Amino acid sequence: MSDRDFHEPPSSFVLQREPDELDRVVSAFNAMGMRLHRAYLDERAQAVEREARRMAEAANRAKGKFLVNLHHELSTPLNGILGYAQILGRDSTLSPRRRDRVAAIQQSGEHLLTLIDETLDLAKIEAGKLRIVICDVPLAGLVDSIREIIGVKTSQRQLAFECTLAADAPYGVRAD
Repeated sequence: MSDRDFHEPPSSFVLQREPDELDRVVSAFNAMGMRLHRAYLDERAQAVEREARRMAEAANRAKGKFLVNLHHELSTPLNGILGYAQILGRDSTLSPRRRDRVAAIQQSGEHLLTLIDETLDLAKIEAGKLRIVICDVPLAGLVDSIREIIGVKTSQRQLAFECTLAADAPYGVRAD
């Protein structure tokens, strides 16, 4: 038994003689060899699984850190852009057309900031740390915001765009 390699399935011991009680000992050794080999394979599979779990957890932590850093790196300059859009929006010398364009910049920036925040929320969901807050959202206002954001892009590309709210649409929806 001391020379056996449990990485390989064991070969059976065979005695070249008449069967007697030694045959039972040989059978017991053969069964023990099989059990030891199965135990070795089970332990090796568990070790591989533990290592894979450890690596997945490390990757998940790294992804979370990356998303937090990305959130900060994107939202900081975007908040600056939104601040300047607010300042421009208060300028009383702007023509109505330019005021609308500044409003479109601000709405698009706010939409982008929401998307950035939601990306971080996904990381929080995965970590089990996000708190859901359900509230009433006026549907017409939401559709108007989306219409304005998409309308800017479609007009830049000289595309026709139509967005209407059905007459029987609810006033509001409940959402996070």
